[in-house]
Amino acid sequence: MARFEPYLRGAAFGVADIAGYISLPLVAMATQKIYGRDFLLEAGIDWQPYKEIIEARPAARRVMDDRKMYVESTRTA
Repeated sequence: MARFEPYLRGAAFGVADIAGYISLPLVAMATQKIYGRDFLLEAGIDWQPYKEIIEARPAARRVMDDRKMYVESTRTA
């Protein structure tokens, strides 16, 4: 169902991209940790370029920066 053209469902950014941006790296990391291999890459899904496209969006950058600040503030508390 995913097309990555450049977004998950085609040319327009949508709700699927919000979920995909969070889910794809989690699936890749979890399967790597549990099974020793990235199931997404084995299925032919190279999610890294997609992640970079999403992270280039100003709103995504702002969310990541806010999350980073929050995590850092909880470590010092």
